Amino acid sequence: MKVNFKKRIKEINFYITQIPDGLPSTKNSERINSYIRVSIILLCSHFEGALKDIIEVFIKEVNLLGIKCNNLDTRFYVKNIFGNSESKLRDINNIIRELNDYKIALNESTIIDLNYENFNNTESNPTPEIIIKLFRIFGFDNIIDLLNLEIKHIKPSYEQVDFLKDSEKEQLRTFLADRTIKKINQILAKSRPNKKQVYKYGFYKYINDLLLARHKIVHGDSNFKLSKKAVIELQHENFKLLCGLKKKLEEKLIIMKIDN
Repeated sequence: MKVNFKKRIKEINFYITQIPDGLPSTKNSERINSYIRVSIILLCSHFEGALKDIIEVFIKEVNLLGIKCNNLDTRFYVKNIFGNSESKLRDINNIIRELNDYKIALNESTIIDLNYENFNNTESNPTPEIIIKLFRIFGFDNIIDLLNLEIKHIKPSYEQVDFLKDSEKEQLRTFLADRTIKKINQILAKSRPNKKQVYKYGFYKYINDLLLARHKIVHGDSNFKLSKKAVIELQHENFKLLCGLKKKLEEKLIIMKIDN
């Protein structure tokens, strides 16, 4: 897969190198903050653009394989038909029509041409959840967990969530003491684990930190500050993630070539 990040990185680096080393002084603080803001906005833009590039090139490479419908992963076919349109899924007649077309394509061994735009919609906000959803179509249950483990050697982390909701606790307070409610919650949590994944480590953290920085900048947060070192770290780690995503799709492509 020919996806080159060099041009994107070069533009980001141009602005990062304009940031003086060392601590800001009264003379250059505004200049430093300006270059940092520009660097973050560019980094976020290029991160999203590179993510789309990876998926676009992958889909084009899949098309070159000339895969027939009966050999194509059903997830690819469905995503290609419905894309990002929820309205299509609400119309039962439309769904039936598409299923009939699918049956015909299977019987006739039709070669399917995929539209990459149906696969790389980041919703202008490439959060970890969006990236996981995009790559689930390609057969990865949680691509960020996978890359955290393979690249950073970090296993998924979970936290215990209260079994009882705040509204439920409030209702119970009418006839139970807080200590009793707390004990009930602990018993339920222990016997029926209610856990959710933590998105505050590894690549999750670097994606979220980048998006949060962008959010603060575009909304004019005058208190927002970031060091040159932190900008460089965000660039390095998020492009490391992009390289990992690209590698996984390259591995997927090799498997598809063998199977086809």
